[in-house]
Amino acid sequence: MLYGRRTIQVDAGIATLLAALWAAGIHTMYSCQGGQLSGGDDDLAYIAFPNDWDFELFTELVFATTRAAWEWAPRTEPGPSAVYFPPSDIPLIIAMCTWRIRSAPPTTS
Repeated sequence: MLYGRRTIQVDAGIATLLAALWAAGIHTMYSCQGGQLSGGDDDLAYIAFPNDWDFELFTELVFATTRAAWEWAPRTEPGPSAVYFPPSDIPLIIAMCTWRIRSAPPTTS
């Protein structure tokens, strides 16, 4: 998938979400789509953010919709911030990104 001018590899199950986040102006660093564990439970998906600003933008975007199963890992020096969530919530986060893009004020030239 393209990120700016670079081609990067991402998990197929989270690629659409990453594209939606980037379109909403939220940068990411690492990610994983999560998946089904052998015991039947979901392994959590996650997204890491390169700085506090992007982590805060993501937090503001999804704050009203977060679930109890989500785990927040604010940045500790010198590492990134991250959020962990069930893969089944990926469509919800995409919808929130789409809403943010559509409700953004127009830019002036």
